[in-house]
Amino acid sequence: MKKILYLLIPFFIIPGKSISQDNAIKISPVPLILGNIRLTYERALTDRSSIQLQTGFQIPRSLPALITNDFEDFDLGVKLRGFNLALDYRIYRKRSVLDGGYFAPFVLLNQMKSTYSGTTNGFDEDIGFIYRYYGLGIVFGKQWLFGNNITLDTFGGFGGINNTVIGFYETEDPEFDINATEEDIQEATNISFITNNLDIDIFDDRIEAKTHFFLPTVRLGFSLGFAF
Repeated sequence: MKKILYLLIPFFIIPGKSISQDNAIKISPVPLILGNIRLTYERALTDRSSIQLQTGFQIPRSLPALITNDFEDFDLGVKLRGFNLALDYRIYRKRSVLDGGYFAPFVLLNQMKSTYSGTTNGFDEDIGFIYRYYGLGIVFGKQWLFGNNITLDTFGGFGGINNTVIGFYETEDPEFDINATEEDIQEATNISFITNNLDIDIFDDRIEAKTHFFLPTVRLGFSLGFAF
């Protein structure tokens, strides 16, 4: 009986692939340059598959000067906000989940919002934009697992996204010509696949434009993380 116990002990004290990590938390360094914090959680489902959820948010900030130069009369400050979500189902090529080559169908959702407030001729006015898209696709990648804890994940792929853009302008100026602004919007968006779905709503002191369109997309990135 003692001999059997001695033979079983190594299976409990020697780590190996059979007891590899099942979870990983990762961060994407590149989006941080633009103030977007993206955190990812990956969970092993079997020895060859996992599910991954990525969530991110835009640190509120002002827009680049190249854009804001046209709004010199506006109080710009912190105006840009947003969030993004992505869900991947990963299938690894070998029976070594979290470590190796894989392909992954994915779905994603993203929204960015920016607003501007200021005065012109003593009247308050507001400008706002909302950009939202959702889509799906597939990525191919490879993840390395160093020392059974540190992960390096690289991937690239393609898909399609449905885009929605909403813009509005609101003013307290009773002499402002809203109808002229409608013509300016139509001229500024003289792109067929955008203007074909362009809707413009006019109110007493507000004009709102909305359009939606489909575009192909490329998804690239890498992340660093910790497996446990």
